[in-house]
Amino acid sequence: MTIEPDTDDAQLRSALKLHLSYLNEEAGGVRLDLRESRQSGAVLRNQDLRRAMLSGCNFDRGHLSGSNLSQAHLVGASFRSADLVGANLSAAICRGADFEEARLNGIDLTGADLSPTRKKAGSGDEGEVVNLNRVDLSDATIVRTNMAGASLVGVTAERASFDGVKLPGADMSGANLSGSYFRATDLRGAKLREVNFYGAVLTNTDLSGADLRACQLDGADLSGAKLENCIVAEDMGNLPEYIRTKISLHFQWIATGGTAGSRADFSNADLSGINLSGADLSAAIFKGTNLKNAKLAQCSFRFCHFQGCNLDSADLRRADLRGAKLNQVSAEAANFERANLQPMRVIDPQTGKLARELASDLSESQFCNASFNAANLRDAKLSNSVFTDIGCEGTDFSGCVAKRADFFGANLAEALIPPRYE
Repeated sequence: MTIEPDTDDAQLRSALKLHLSYLNEEAGGVRLDLRESRQSGAVLRNQDLRRAMLSGCNFDRGHLSGSNLSQAHLVGASFRSADLVGANLSAAICRGADFEEARLNGIDLTGADLSPTRKKAGSGDEGEVVNLNRVDLSDATIVRTNMAGASLVGVTAERASFDGVKLPGADMSGANLSGSYFRATDLRGAKLREVNFYGAVLTNTDLSGADLRACQLDGADLSGAKLENCIVAEDMGNLPEYIRTKISLHFQWIATGGTAGSRADFSNADLSGINLSGADLSAAIFKGTNLKNAKLAQCSFRFCHFQGCNLDSADLRRADLRGAKLNQVSAEAANFERANLQPMRVIDPQTGKLARELASDLSESQFCNASFNAANLRDAKLSNSVFTDIGCEGTDFSGCVAKRADFFGANLAEALIPPRYE
């Protein structure tokens, strides 16, 4: 039974009854056909819509929680802001479907086809990709699903399972994937910038050529993962080959917990003006390195050693410098706005409990005319350093040790919490 656009509820109820008879192979049963119809706002909770013909249908803001849409035809269908919590879309054909801002908590997408719509021969049309931007996929089951090229920008998928999923070229920028499972998943060339992979399992996942700039990988398991040619710094392609090699090996060293790659040591190197924005260089060594005018925004420098480093006029906005050693550095006119210089919490791997907190060390250094606006320096060591004329609007200096530090010309009244200094 084919439903025309703007179907009334009575006709839809009748069509659903006939579809149920069709599924039960009863006489007079008719497969549900809502292709290209407008069903926005429809209330279809807990319905049996298996194998239904729903391609091109508009279910925007619809209520389909708990419904069974397995093997349904959903090519080009729209589910914007719809409620699909707990729905079953296993083996459904969803090429080019639009799920933007839909609620998909606990959804089952096992074996579904979420690849782009097929190209039109000779048209130059690349086909429509599946739109899952800003949806909630928390606790979803997505196993052996084809999601090549899908757009999942800003998606929330905590504790979701992506086992064996094909996601080459997918865009998951800014996604929250903490605690999710990506075993043997294909993420080649995927855009994963600023993704939160905290505690995620990515064992045997192929991340070759993926963009992993400013990713959060704390507690993630990347054992057996392929990490060749990953983009882990802003200007990766324009960096000297030896720098690219060091950064790539260092990223592998971090991602695998030291079982692969090697720790980067840039001691005494001239890296002035270099662009490493977004790179994860935690625990790298920069002793005596020249980083004057370097672009280091949003880098992760946790536990890094910068003793004797030249950071004059460097851009360190939003950098993660927890537990870093910045003693005896020159960082005049450097930009530390919104940088995180709090203590780094060290967790005992045996007990899972806090073992200690390692404070950032900025002692015996020159920070004249630097900007620390909205930066967090809680418990940082600032003794014997020069902070003359710094910007400190909204800066948190709580618990700082600032003996004999020089804050002449700095308006500490603008600080969120001023330091205690002598």
